[in-house]
Amino acid sequence: MKRLVPALIAACLSLPVLAQDKNSMTAFYGQDGDIDRYGLSYRFKPFWGDVWGGWQATLSPEVEASYLEYDGNHPGNDDAGELGALLRFRLERGMGAVRPYLDLGLGGAGFTDTHLGDKDLGSAFQFTEHVGFGLSIDQTWSIGYRYTHYSNANIADDNDGLDLHNVVLEVKF
Repeated sequence: MKRLVPALIAACLSLPVLAQDKNSMTAFYGQDGDIDRYGLSYRFKPFWGDVWGGWQATLSPEVEASYLEYDGNHPGNDDAGELGALLRFRLERGMGAVRPYLDLGLGGAGFTDTHLGDKDLGSAFQFTEHVGFGLSIDQTWSIGYRYTHYSNANIADDNDGLDLHNVVLEVKF
């Protein structure tokens, strides 16, 4: 009982944060040298939320799909597909019409090929990390920057990985 009351209070305090957030769809474009990435992601409603000194914190599952294209002159495979799933942690400031945010994400991804241009990913499975920031506009739109890193964490002999700089546009519904 001693733990139940604080847990219920914390859950009730989190409800306003969770009620404000929605499902969302994000379109993104990124680059890593001669590699271009085009993709979409679907972020589900948060399953956790809290307010920390004017910052709204949420944790949401997200799935993503992207197409990567190599446009350099290295021989070999010049395209690959990617499907991934991750947990996204977002900190968003205040309740105004324009709010800055910070995103952190961690998950896994599967690639259709282990080679892309001069990159040898080593395995089709890759861990993925995201770090991003931007602005939420009204209750519907967000625009921002996201750094994405893919790596197999040395579970395979080769591990060139990918480091992508992305522009993101998100719509909430």
